[in-house]
Amino acid sequence: MFPKKLTLKIIVSFLLLLLINHFSFFLIINFFKAEQSKRDHDFYMTISTYAFKEFIDKRLELNSLKEISSSLQNLKALDDISESYHLEIVVTDSRLNILSKPTGKNESYYRTFILDKNKISDAIRSPFPVAIPFETKIGEKGSIWLFNDFYTPSSDTKLNFTLLALLFFNIIALVLLSKKLTKPIAEFDKAVKSISEGDFSARVKKVSDDEFGKLAETLNSMAAKIQNVINEQKETSAHISHELRSPLTRINVALQLLRDLDEQKNENSIRYIDVIEKEIILMDKLIDRILEYYRLDGIPTEPKAEINIIKILDTEVGSQLNVFRQLSIEAVLEYSKESFTAYLFPSVRSVFENILCNAIKYTPKDGKLVISETRTDDSIILRFENDFPSQKESLISEEKLFEPFYRGTNAKNISGNGMGLAIAKKICARNSCGIKASITENKFIIEMTIPSSSTTH
Repeated sequence: MFPKKLTLKIIVSFLLLLLINHFSFFLIINFFKAEQSKRDHDFYMTISTYAFKEFIDKRLELNSLKEISSSLQNLKALDDISESYHLEIVVTDSRLNILSKPTGKNESYYRTFILDKNKISDAIRSPFPVAIPFETKIGEKGSIWLFNDFYTPSSDTKLNFTLLALLFFNIIALVLLSKKLTKPIAEFDKAVKSISEGDFSARVKKVSDDEFGKLAETLNSMAAKIQNVINEQKETSAHISHELRSPLTRINVALQLLRDLDEQKNENSIRYIDVIEKEIILMDKLIDRILEYYRLDGIPTEPKAEINIIKILDTEVGSQLNVFRQLSIEAVLEYSKESFTAYLFPSVRSVFENILCNAIKYTPKDGKLVISETRTDDSIILRFENDFPSQKESLISEEKLFEPFYRGTNAKNISGNGMGLAIAKKICARNSCGIKASITENKFIIEMTIPSSSTTH
């Protein structure tokens, strides 16, 4: 659906913007922190290295490596220098086995440093280490490592979690905002779809005075005007029908009066009266056809609905079975009785009626009408094939078959007005259905393609 696509576009756009902002912010923060850390490190490490050389010579007792982690004086001295210069201090032997490492401030100096045999490369995470080598009085070698703690992984992790949390809440806010923005659009989509299907009473509820509110007013005004036009169209059609039929009605009444006048009755007068009555009936039907044809140019007056095509076809075929028998036309029904649902205007029934009437008119006596089908995943093709005299093939133009009032050159002796197939084609076009006709090998064929409701609704 359209609103869902718009929602996705809004979310993706804002998400990309947030990611770019997040990445840019992260780079800027890390750049300045790295620069600051480097300056602080260079300054403190320079001071600390010189100070520590003096510290090692004057305060640290280096009788043996074991004494470094067991001497209270050494532990206190290491803790003092760590706090004074904001350094993390680690003592290792020549193989980089950690002999002592601070674990944080504590009243007991014995708990301030721990003995650990892990490699220094695995245990220490702070950047920019500086190693000061030393040698005990008994010849044991080791190093005192200084680590700047101004920029630690913990602060970087906190920053990342903060940015991720900010991004998460921004996404939630974005989703809620996009739903609020697209909700009116969903209402518009629903109303426009209803209007396009013939329900001109559909309106959009105005919920704000912004652009959406103005658009709702415009759409509602348009729907009201269309509804008025349709009402006027109905009234005009009714007036035209009345004006055309009134003279015919009066003529018909006069003819009935003539029939009732005994003194006027004779064979000739009755014969002429019958001819006039027949012409009046034909003219009345023609008026109906013309009005129906031009009404199809207007806006649909009925909404679309789910329709079982097979059921409607069965009904129309059943209504013509007696006519088939009277004219000795064999009706062969080769279509499945399995239902096929389509989303169409109810007027689609007239298509089958007109096609069957056309077949009845032009199928010769003892001829055959075959109705078959071909189904696909998203449509059904109904095929109407009736016998057709070969001598009339050249007298029919396939290109003009669906034009109003068109009849074959040799069809003057066949009743009709040439409006049936024209009306059928207009109804098919209104329902997004296809219809075509062809004449081949003494057969007149009409194929009607109807999409399923899953593809049109």
